[in-house]
Amino acid sequence: MANCKLDNKKYIRLFMFTFLCLILLDLSMIASCIITSFEYSNIPVIVGVFLLLVFSLALSAIRVVEFESSYAQIKIRYCHPFKRYHHGILREFPSVGLQNCAIENSNLTMVIKKSDGDTEAISLRLHGLSTDEVREMERALREIIRNA
Repeated sequence: MANCKLDNKKYIRLFMFTFLCLILLDLSMIASCIITSFEYSNIPVIVGVFLLLVFSLALSAIRVVEFESSYAQIKIRYCHPFKRYHHGILREFPSVGLQNCAIENSNLTMVIKKSDGDTEAISLRLHGLSTDEVREMERALREIIRNA
């Protein structure tokens, strides 16, 4: 039961496709306003540029989360979807080092014991995982803590 492999790639693909469509719609709106030389107001162009900036910021903030746990180790990969050749932040630690975990408001917080005896808290946003996947992850982590 403690073996668990989850990611939010499906959600990220849908999110990116939606934003790509919105960006293309926004760019076509800006281009049509410029081409037709909107005589009454520049507000549609200003709104279009503002929306383009908002969409760009939203795309820069998304992250792919991959979580894999087993009785031996826990792996967490956290990266931006546009960086194909960069694998992002990889946290890997032995399962016996997991001291505690909590999931609140789509955030996973794990307390792990490092090799030098100190503890470290790792926080991870779980956006894009379904409620069932989050429950499965929490169940697997609780079982690892109980069996350690």
